[in-house]
Amino acid sequence: MPRKSFLSYLELAYSPVSTFDFSILKEESFFHKILETSNLYAICQRPTPFFDKIEFDNINAALNFEIKQENNDNTLECNLPLFQKNITTDRSKEVVGAFGRNDGSLNSKKQPIRKVDGFHLYQNEKHLIWFTPEKFLQNSWTGSIDAKVNGDLRSFTKYDVLYVGKAIKQHIIKRLKSHSTLLEILMKESPLTNTNATNHEIVLLFFGFFDNLVSTSFAPDEDIQEMVEAMQGKNYPHKVHVDNDVEKALVNALNPSYNTIKFKKYPESADGLYKYQFDTISYSLSDPISLVYENGEIEGASYHVNGDHICVKDDNSVEVFKLKK
Repeated sequence: MPRKSFLSYLELAYSPVSTFDFSILKEESFFHKILETSNLYAICQRPTPFFDKIEFDNINAALNFEIKQENNDNTLECNLPLFQKNITTDRSKEVVGAFGRNDGSLNSKKQPIRKVDGFHLYQNEKHLIWFTPEKFLQNSWTGSIDAKVNGDLRSFTKYDVLYVGKAIKQHIIKRLKSHSTLLEILMKESPLTNTNATNHEIVLLFFGFFDNLVSTSFAPDEDIQEMVEAMQGKNYPHKVHVDNDVEKALVNALNPSYNTIKFKKYPESADGLYKYQFDTISYSLSDPISLVYENGEIEGASYHVNGDHICVKDDNSVEVFKLKK
């Protein structure tokens, strides 16, 4: 019989969003459009990151700053050229910034500007772009912006997973607007630090698929028709079945504390990939983030094949396969 494997690479559909920022972004049309194809999400917690020591470099037309995080001794040193494709290419007009803190207490007239939670860039009152620390980092590693980041990035992208869910029959934003478990988390979880409220520490990770691959290997004496159908992509799993399956795989492997249904019989299910009879199923993260759970963490990677995998083997056992360092 042919041997079939399914390999799925998850990627962030948008940068990690605090629930405070989500309360604003949920009304924005661009945010709805970006997340149209995202059905999977994780509710997580991490200490709040912030910008620090922000200074304009007028000679090189750039913004220099650090990114720091509560409970993290590491610092990221960052450089953002102001004139580039996805910000502005018009060098005839000055680029200015508007900087803010979550508590509203910021005097940004004196440089370096300290402890900033987010900033916007403008040119002649035209809004160009905005950044939180996580949006800047995610835009940087995906190549959406040209920027330099020096330091231990991985220490800033660890997320304690509290809940994993999906939105199949409605837009993911609509699902989260009335999410009872998200409200429960915000009420029950204590802040990790004394400097930020829980709604700035609880974040939403929205996932899409970087790629889904089906690999089929045949023995020399296999049926020719089966080979042809495999090459034609017949019996390729439907996206809704992949969405259902990856939710179950993550919940089964991570055992988030707020998921009441644990899918203990996974990979067996009526609405996932079980009926496709794959010999192996593998899920991994294509971004340099880590999903932290009680027994360890699942590390993603920048180059798609270098991360940890949640693997379903042919004996139906599920395990996290750690990449050897």
